Amino acid sequence: MTYGCETLTSKVTDTKRLQRAVSNMFEIAGCNPPDMEKQVLRRKLKWAGHVSRMQYDRWAKIASEWDPRGSARPRGRPPKRWADDITDSIKIFIHNEALRGNLGHGRRRIGILEAKRAWSTVGRDRATWRSLIRSIQDGN
Repeated sequence: MTYGCETLTSKVTDTKRLQRAVSNMFEIAGCNPPDMEKQVLRRKLKWAGHVSRMQYDRWAKIASEWDPRGSARPRGRPPKRWADDITDSIKIFIHNEALRGNLGHGRRRIGILEAKRAWSTVGRDRATWRSLIRSIQDGN
């Protein structure tokens, strides 16, 4: 059900629809459903880490950094780009973790807070990026 969610921008309605479908399937099976918002975020961040470590001649890297409209964006609310969605998702995750007091300490905390500003730079450091993904997976 989450195939391809790494490359799409998040919409609240899509996330709720996915959560409803998965919870219905798990209810039929008699299990507790996972939090689909965290699952999708984790998959997006895994893909973002792969893209940030890719060489510039790879199609996924070219497509993710390509701006089809040129340098000027149209007037009004611009369409959400994939990179903007990754940045927003990280900011929301960090805000929620800070409210719970679960940001951790040391290298993990610095890496997570740095990802808020420049995820493509932090994504190149595989260990720091994995700690961010692991913190989402564990729910810490």
